[in-house]
Amino acid sequence: MENKTVKEGLWGYKESFIFGLILLVLGFALQILIGNKVNINLHWPFNFIVFSIHIVLCVFSFIFFKGTTLIRWITKVPASMVAIIMVLFLTMLIGTIPQTLENNNPIINILGLNKITQTWYFLLAIFFFSTCLLMISIKRISLGILSNLGFLANHLGLYIALNAGVFGSGDLIRYTMELKENKISWVANDANNKPVEMPIALVLEDFVMEEFPPKLAIINHSGSLLTKKGKNLFLVKKGLKVELEDGYTVEVVDYLAEAVKFDKSYRPVNQEGATPAVYVKVSNAKTGFKSEGWLASGTFLYDQQYLGLENRQYLVLTKPEPKKFSSKIKVFTIDKEEYNTVLEVNKPFEVMGWKLYQLSYDERFGKYSPTSTIELVKDPWLPVVYLGVFMMIAGAIYLFFIGNVKPKRND
Repeated sequence: MENKTVKEGLWGYKESFIFGLILLVLGFALQILIGNKVNINLHWPFNFIVFSIHIVLCVFSFIFFKGTTLIRWITKVPASMVAIIMVLFLTMLIGTIPQTLENNNPIINILGLNKITQTWYFLLAIFFFSTCLLMISIKRISLGILSNLGFLANHLGLYIALNAGVFGSGDLIRYTMELKENKISWVANDANNKPVEMPIALVLEDFVMEEFPPKLAIINHSGSLLTKKGKNLFLVKKGLKVELEDGYTVEVVDYLAEAVKFDKSYRPVNQEGATPAVYVKVSNAKTGFKSEGWLASGTFLYDQQYLGLENRQYLVLTKPEPKKFSSKIKVFTIDKEEYNTVLEVNKPFEVMGWKLYQLSYDERFGKYSPTSTIELVKDPWLPVVYLGVFMMIAGAIYLFFIGNVKPKRND
């Protein structure tokens, strides 16, 4: 049977795929030639202007040129399918190639594969995909809004969320602020480590960290972990008896979460800089080796304590890994408002349009860190993204319960 698109004089899948391929090749060519010389991130109000111009041009094109081959093609399935495949292809690349500032592979750097969302080919693919979305939505509007309500909510919601995320990325602000206990800070640092005065001031009242127990491990003379049989790294607890690498059996006789060394022994204390310590008995049935003694993880104040084994191997106690850490802070605003909050990872506090995130701490001091690093994020386009997402959800609910009435005509 003769293809309907050919009969109508429209482009089909073959022509659509060729167009998509040409668009990607053009994008890669632009990236190679001017990708590292031109910043394509737009800032307010230019991003809003470009966003608005795109909408106006699409509406104008449909009203005055809807009978042309180009406009009829871009509102058909082949164009949409190719646009979706292009976006999915680039999304797969983003998930496959680490998106870092620099990469050791010069080809990846030249093509911008380590920062795909900031490349010309990504911009062209998103532009093509967005144009298809908007043109199809305009066509459905012309056929009746009420009869296409669910379809329009889905497609326009995706268009709004996608473009708000892309165009709004240039207005996204990320700063970091290093807080010291009981000292007020109102100056943050940008990505280039330049100081920026903020409309809010922060005071770190306390930094709290919960840690997992340390682990037992055997290392060689160069400090490398032995992993021949995978029998290594066991969380310690009093009474634990395990078999480690090379047939060593270790029994934990005593475990002190915070201790200080006195003479040749460790005693429990409650002071800054104290180290986890365990008293162990070690034996090896194969070689007859036996030994016992104290192990300590070590901190910024006290050295690590290890136990010598055979063949230049050592039994050690690893440093405890963080389980949870948070900062108790006080927030002051230029409006003379005060807030008390506790920042945890992935649990931000919002004030004056800024979201405050617990970012990091001074790893040299671990749970005794005297500083806490806070990230301050402001994304003015985020409400627009949420609007698009809510529209898509509403459209999905509408289609599920009510359904979508098919238009009387296709063109």
